[in-house]
Amino acid sequence: MPAASTVSILGLPAALLLGVILLAAAAGAVLAVSRRLRRADREQAELRALILANEQQLGQARKALEELASTDPLTRAWNRRHFGEMVEGERHRSGRYGHPLTLLLLDIDHFKRINDTHGHALGDQVLLGIADRIRSGIRVSDSLTRWSGEAFLILLPNTGLPGGRRLAERIREDIEAHLFERVGRVTVSLGLAEYLPPAGLEPWLERADQALCRAKRKGRNRVEFDPQHREKPARTDHVENAFLKLVWSPVYRCGNELIDAQHERLFQLSNDLVEAMLSGRPEDELKLLAANLLSDLAQHFHDEETLLRRLGYHGLREHADLHARLLARGRELRQSFEEGRLALGGLLQFLAQDMVAQHLLKADREFFHLTED
Repeated sequence: MPAASTVSILGLPAALLLGVILLAAAAGAVLAVSRRLRRADREQAELRALILANEQQLGQARKALEELASTDPLTRAWNRRHFGEMVEGERHRSGRYGHPLTLLLLDIDHFKRINDTHGHALGDQVLLGIADRIRSGIRVSDSLTRWSGEAFLILLPNTGLPGGRRLAERIREDIEAHLFERVGRVTVSLGLAEYLPPAGLEPWLERADQALCRAKRKGRNRVEFDPQHREKPARTDHVENAFLKLVWSPVYRCGNELIDAQHERLFQLSNDLVEAMLSGRPEDELKLLAANLLSDLAQHFHDEETLLRRLGYHGLREHADLHARLLARGRELRQSFEEGRLALGGLLQFLAQDMVAQHLLKADREFFHLTED
């Protein structure tokens, strides 16, 4: 019988053939395992994508449920539940930092007559229209709550009695001047009261309600107020808020109505942001204020460049380059804020020095001779 080493199959030594077979089997096994691993990776990736999509859907659903639980479905104003949660934080900030806080209570005059005459469907449209008009006249930091059937509450942080009275009059005049479809003119009565720490919420609401009742008794379509107000801040931890403010002056006007209006609005938005940071406003509100400022700044730069191009301004290229640098710096600051790295000093440097002193008061004045009457 021949030795094993001399046995051959198909002309190949048996041992070599056996090795080839074993190698092929091992390669096939490795390939099969590799395929299974790739399939498992794909399945895991698909599972992770599915989990992420579900988490996003759950987050959206949770946010929608929170909004449903916090807002009035008709007017999209906050409801009493949300107001109760929100006002406690505002009262705490007012007591801690000494900032004024004013409450404005608004009631639609003769609303029952509107419903009885025109029906509840048109009455609902009046409620929605009034809520929209109020929203268009208040700041981002202010809040609107539907308090009862035809009554609304407006909470005004960092606003004392004089500022609250001015806003109340503007709201009253704006609503009176508006013609509601198939209803005509509608008027409102308003009562307001400034918060007096450390009083509770109920006495504060009662003072605003008594002021509203006086407005009703005196003939409606008017503003009344509780005369009590804070004589001085309860604390001076943030007295810097009294002078960290950009003050608009008529001498800054260039003569173009659009550009002047935008410049003045940029002053206001800048002050709102600085004031909100000093007042310890919620992070979401600060982000919204920063986004609004950056958006308005970009739109202003675009409009200003369009105007200068039309006027044939010889320094347009350099001016546009300056705009681009300022906008890039503003975006950097916004990114820093969202990452928690923004110091107040850096913000003030940008607003007061870069945007106002260097740009508006220096660079912009180079083209004023083209826009002044």
